[in-house]
Amino acid sequence: MKKIILSTKLLVGATFLASAGMASGVNLVQNPSFELGNGVGIGFGFDDVDVNFVPDVTQVGGSQSNTKILDWTVSQDRPLIWIDNAYTGPLKTIFGAKFLDLTFYTNVNTQYATIAQNLNTTASQIYTLSFSLGSSNIFGVLPVIAVSTAGISVNFAVTAAPTAVNSWTNFSYNFTAPANVTAITFTGLQGSDYIGLDNISVTAVPEPSSIAMLFAGLAAVGAVVVRKRKQNS
Repeated sequence: MKKIILSTKLLVGATFLASAGMASGVNLVQNPSFELGNGVGIGFGFDDVDVNFVPDVTQVGGSQSNTKILDWTVSQDRPLIWIDNAYTGPLKTIFGAKFLDLTFYTNVNTQYATIAQNLNTTASQIYTLSFSLGSSNIFGVLPVIAVSTAGISVNFAVTAAPTAVNSWTNFSYNFTAPANVTAITFTGLQGSDYIGLDNISVTAVPEPSSIAMLFAGLAAVGAVVVRKRKQNS
């Protein structure tokens, strides 16, 4: 009976330590792949006060707020398409069923859409932000996007010409949260027909001391198991 109780305690301890180490991998972004929302059921929708095909926004006194794509806000008077893989266009997401296109249909825009979300963060904690940009070899203009965290903007671009009709490139970088709430925004800067955006993630970077404590704890658990086995052999 003592051996069973001891093993249970060790298992609980190891599970707690492993959970503490994995907590940093929790994605803080809500609706990170734009799967959630009140879709229109025809494959795509539009978020723009000048486009009235299938509006995904409410328009009150010239302003608008996103009512379709959950957890995100969209820029005012900027074209944005929320595309479902049921749509027959060349670009399709590989991260679910839906993605955003910040270009509308053409490259005639001088300003593309912006989407934003406020995250619950820990001040001074380092986070990794990652996302995927979609492009296609059918179109010649490669996508460029500006990503802003806490007001600091960084540009990312697909620099190699896609070799496939459906192409997704992953990007990531680290930032330090300035407060307990941090705004992240994504703004299209360049693209022809597509600036595909999907697969957004923000996760905490484990502090070196936390990693050291995790491994030290697991090592201690292993040492106790070995010692007890020797005593009982």
